[in-house]
Parts: sequence; structure tokens; C-alpha cells
Amino acid sequence: MAVRRPSDSWIDVGLHDARAGVLVATEVQSDLRRLEQLIRWAEEKVASLPSWEGWTHLGPVTEVSRLLVVRDTRTNRAIAREFRRTLAAAYPAHQDDGLAALTGGAPWPGPALLWTSEDSAPGSSLRIVARR
Repeated sequence: MAVRRPSDSWIDVGLHDARAGVLVATEVQSDLRRLEQLIRWAEEKVASLPSWEGWTHLGPVTEVSRLLVVRDTRTNRAIAREFRRTLAAAYPAHQDDGLAALTGGAPWPGPALLWTSEDSAPGSSLRIVARR
């Protein structure tokens, strides 16, 4: 999703629940380098969503939220442990609540972080792993 104002950038995935009026700006990251910058940019991108060309076609949006999807690696886990308070402040929803919302079992809980692991088999997909 290309956004232009105030941030000229891209959002990896937008998840829209029309019934609830919620749009979740999703960023997928392989690593957590420059964590504070990553969080700041995610917030700027959310603020820029009204400049996305598809915004007017969504209908009423009463809540815009964020989802960060991070690859589960030793390095990322170490960064997350060191900066757990920063991550908890930026993405306070519990991973289980975010996953339940994505699978249709619950309302969106607010900004959330999900950890993923890629199976090594060719053609395999990402899976959510338990990590907090």
C-alpha cells in the first residue's frame, strides 16, 4: 500500500475488517535493527493511510492499528529481550489475542507483534510461534 503524506512510503499489508471498521497496517520484518526507527516509521505510515489511493473505497474506518510480524531468530529474540519495554509500549496486545483476531475468533486487540518461523521445506509457509 503506497502512502504519500506525511510519510512517502509503503505498508506491507493492510488488513481490513469492514464490519468492525478496523484497518490494520502490517509490517513484516526479517530483523529488528534500528528498533526505535522501525516503530517511528510504522506510526508515520499509519498516520499516512488517508493518502493511500484505496482509502476512500474502504467505507467508515473507526480504528487504524498496527501489526508487526517478525522472524523468530536468535538475534531478534535477543533484541526483543533487551528492548522488551519498548516493544510492549509500541505493541501492547498479547500475541495470542492478535492471532485470535486474525483467525476470526476475536476482535482486533490493538497494536500487536507476532513472531514467525519459516519451515525449511521448499514451498512451505510461515507459521506463528509462541514468543513474548
